[in-house]
Amino acid sequence: MDIFDFDRRNPNLRAATLDELCSFSGLQFIRCAFITILGREVDETGQAYYNARLRAGMSKLTIISDLRQSPEGQRFDPGIAGLDRALRKHRNANRKFVGPIIRWLTGREGNGILERRLRAICYELEIERNLAGARAATANHLVIMLDGKVEQVRRELRSALASQSITPRHVALSEAAGDIEWEQALSSVLNG
Repeated sequence: MDIFDFDRRNPNLRAATLDELCSFSGLQFIRCAFITILGREVDETGQAYYNARLRAGMSKLTIISDLRQSPEGQRFDPGIAGLDRALRKHRNANRKFVGPIIRWLTGREGNGILERRLRAICYELEIERNLAGARAATANHLVIMLDGKVEQVRRELRSALASQSITPRHVALSEAAGDIEWEQALSSVLNG
């Protein structure tokens, strides 16, 4: 995926699968997790708390498990087949003594110091990628607007040339005047 690919999914809707929920990142993941697991919008406190945990490298499955095990999460049915079983397997893979063996045998992710650091770095890179994508989209929008303005000036210039209220000599004199003077001269020629 490059920075010009934009995620068109809506994190404010319930996820249909665990994979779909985990495919979101950052604040979108937190929003979707609250809606999917708790059946409600995320509050500011919860958003700040879980965003800090994500930034610290906590795994998404651990966050989902925390939400699911809360009293609020136990009362709500998220409607994802196999969710509780997947979370139980994740918790077992992160148990103190047998967890490393389970992770070694199954390849499940853990919450060790190294793994958390790596996820924290990946999270920061993801944030930067999203910001770069937003900056690229903004730059692209500005270029499109500029192209539209240039095309408008071309149409006005063609119209003025066709009506002979301006001659190519006027344009040539305007160009020779320099950037600022050229803009003022062309503007004064076009505006009368």
